Amino acid sequence: MKLHRNIVKFYFLEFAIYVIVSTYGYFSYYFDSVGFSKSQIGILIAIGPIMSLMANPFWLNLADRKIKNNVLILLSTVGAVLIWLVYSIPTFLGKAIILMVISFFTAAIVPVAESMGIQYLSHEGFSFGRSRMMGSIGYSIMILMMGYLISDFGNWTIFLTYSVASAMCVFLSTRLPIIHGYRKSEDCKASYIDILKKKEYILMLLVAFVGISSGSFGTSFYPVYIVQKGFEVYIAGIGMSIMAISEIPFLFYSDRIIRRFGNREILAFGVMMYGIRWLLTSYASSKIILTGIQLIHATNYIFIYYSIFSYINEYIPEKLRARAQALFWMVISGFAIISGSVLGGLLSDARGLVFSYFLFGLLSAGVGSIYMIYVLLHR
Repeated sequence: MKLHRNIVKFYFLEFAIYVIVSTYGYFSYYFDSVGFSKSQIGILIAIGPIMSLMANPFWLNLADRKIKNNVLILLSTVGAVLIWLVYSIPTFLGKAIILMVISFFTAAIVPVAESMGIQYLSHEGFSFGRSRMMGSIGYSIMILMMGYLISDFGNWTIFLTYSVASAMCVFLSTRLPIIHGYRKSEDCKASYIDILKKKEYILMLLVAFVGISSGSFGTSFYPVYIVQKGFEVYIAGIGMSIMAISEIPFLFYSDRIIRRFGNREILAFGVMMYGIRWLLTSYASSKIILTGIQLIHATNYIFIYYSIFSYINEYIPEKLRARAQALFWMVISGFAIISGSVLGGLLSDARGLVFSYFLFGLLSAGVGSIYMIYVLLHR
């Protein structure tokens, strides 16, 4: 009975961390509403990913040597308190500076929490996919509610949601079973050089980089794109809620699907479908079509994320997993988000959002298709 209570707690932790993530989808709208240009928005959005390049290796390495619960408590507490400074400081430079500080801590909340989840659940014989499904449910509920909350009460609700969800993470971390890192002694040393020798894994990360870059741009600027088309911001909330809900069927059967088709094939398909999604978005004009297209998200981020995350747990030696996870998060929440948000912001200022969606779609569809051919030829 105690075991099942712990499983439920991990489910709620996934719910809470993805409520935090749901607020990210509205930061571009918030920055746009206070008068920043698309280039400035792209820079502000990129600060978190840039800081994650330092934060994720640092905090995951620390968590791998210490009690992970304590690390998560520290990260979440900083987020719950300091996020209000982003709202209260009015200038672009001021917001940029405080985002640098807070992001060094908060960028690692999801990686540390999910490293705890997959370590405990896999050890107890439970599917991490089911736990991750709760994250999609939390995201979908809040991303939908946020659109209405912002419309009715104002932008401050973004920051309230972020703060409350971070506090939930603190509370749950104190109630979860103690999770120790993999490296309990100095005998189990590992370096990034060892990970870089895993050529198939590195190739998967490079392909994922392209897909997540296009996804970062498309999702970050989706609320701005919706408003630019002349629709209310709550339409973006509906669209982003559909994105999250669409992930649930895959997560319910994720392990079975991965075993049936393979990690690399699922990755290739996810990147390819990202391209198709943004190509269709670039041509869509009605709110019904723009919203409906987001159902394709069912085959996008979650395919890329889970194919690699499960690959690490299945094929990477235990002593290298913390390094592999750190590199994974550096790519998908660091380099890829930076390229998507910054380059996407600059491109949108220069050529417009429609052209940017088209170009990112073309790139992702092309790379995904080429990698799929490669995988099928090298089975």
